[in-house]
Amino acid sequence: MTASLDEYRARLLTRPQSKFTHLTDEEFRAGLALVEAAVRDGAPTEPRPVVERHDVAVFVRV
Repeated sequence: MTASLDEYRARLLTRPQSKFTHLTDEEFRAGLALVEAAVRDGAPTEPRPVVERHDVAVFVRV
């Protein structure tokens, strides 16, 4: 979770998240451009949290 869309964008710039490894560089840049446009054009004036949803599987040996 981040405090704002701009903070989320800044975190994405380093691309540390493995969920993006299947994307080509062009796909990643295109997605990042969409986030940057949202920050520039439509982001609320007051920061609000950005929450990411992650599907998680838990395996237990019985």
